[in-house]
Amino acid sequence: AFLTIYLLLFKENAIKSYSNYILSTILLLEIYFVAIYLLIYTGQINQIPHLYKTAAPFNFLISPLAYLYVRSVLLNKKKIEIIELLHFIPFILVFINYIPFFLMPINEKSIIVKYASDHLTYALKYQAGIIPESFLFYFKILQAIIYLIIQWKLIIDFKKENINNKNKST
Repeated sequence: AFLTIYLLLFKENAIKSYSNYILSTILLLEIYFVAIYLLIYTGQINQIPHLYKTAAPFNFLISPLAYLYVRSVLLNKKKIEIIELLHFIPFILVFINYIPFFLMPINEKSIIVKYASDHLTYALKYQAGIIPESFLFYFKILQAIIYLIIQWKLIIDFKKENINNKNKST
């Protein structure tokens, strides 16, 4: 992922397009998710408990960013439109939901993190904010499915339009 980001954005002849920035952001988020997961799985999160749950809100960015990426590639978009900022509402709500946990004193947070790293299923049960963790878990899956359907519709419509345009020009 780091190599891809380098090739997309930092190589001497890299085309620094809006689409490449979106793809690079997605890849960076995926790297962060894997790193946090590995810290939790190995128990190393206990050394840096402030990182616990920090990846959770960003999970709600992947699907909208993937949609914006596909849209930007197919429709040659150069920037985000104001209305497209609505896609980031779930991320904002989940981030706000976790603020009490993020601001929790380190001694309390360390106890929760230790228990969660020792019992991985506890991570889905612990109520870190107002919104139940089980709801966030299922909402993330639903969001991914909805965005996947929207992306496929976008691709199919794009293909139909290009076939129609091709037939008109011949």
